[in-house]
Amino acid sequence: MTLLLPVPAHGTTTRAEQPTGGAERILELTNRARAGAGCPRVRLNPSLTRTAQRHSTDMARNDYLGHIGSRGTDHITRARRAGYPSSYVGENVAAGNAGASATFAQWSTSPQHRKNILNCSFTELGVGHAANPDSEWGHYWTQLFGSSDPRD
Repeated sequence: MTLLLPVPAHGTTTRAEQPTGGAERILELTNRARAGAGCPRVRLNPSLTRTAQRHSTDMARNDYLGHIGSRGTDHITRARRAGYPSSYVGENVAAGNAGASATFAQWSTSPQHRKNILNCSFTELGVGHAANPDSEWGHYWTQLFGSSDPRD
């Protein structure tokens, strides 16, 4: 499932990479929400993280918010190209918040985004963040879930 959630831009930065601690904070908040719903914890996955970061950077550089990348690829194709072994992948994207906590709150209040967060079948997570102060929303986040269960 892929979902979009923009908010007006808040603050600016010239950094085009994920801020220190952003992925860890999203992981912490995601696992806290999942525990409350009886779901197992997800762990960070390097392939999903690379994919999420590249997508956030692409959105920031090209000033758009969406699930189809600037080269026409969807989240499943991007994950597979990054070496993720499964096509069981879900994506949340958001824009406008500089911080991980505010972005997670944004996803949590959206029923469709929360559905990905609380999908107990997902076991792994990638997180990406990029900023472009000259773009419409300033900050772009990607949360990419997956399950590398061999049955997928």
